[in-house]
Amino acid sequence: MEEVPNDGLIRIKELFGQDALIPTSPEMFKSILVENVYDYHKQEKVAGILRVVLGDGLILVEDDVHKFQRKRMSLIFAHIISANIHRSHAIISVQGHTRIVSSFLVQSL
Repeated sequence: MEEVPNDGLIRIKELFGQDALIPTSPEMFKSILVENVYDYHKQEKVAGILRVVLGDGLILVEDDVHKFQRKRMSLIFAHIISANIHRSHAIISVQGHTRIVSSFLVQSL
């Protein structure tokens, strides 16, 4: 396989002269998908095919709709994470209480 020198991104021309970008490094994937998500738009052909399978969810929508959905999803995930933390703390506190009571009972005998 031939290696093409690049800085993490390769630009190619598609069949009808449209530009396509191919990220080649994890840093560039992060830059495109996380840090600069609104600077890169999905191709309509690819999005149309994926839309049949995935629907108009956070992965395929763009711009204002994406911002709206992302904001709503962050609230849901924040609740899930805080609920899991609360559950973990409750379990740990019950285990600690049980140990303290059992050690107190053993010492009093």
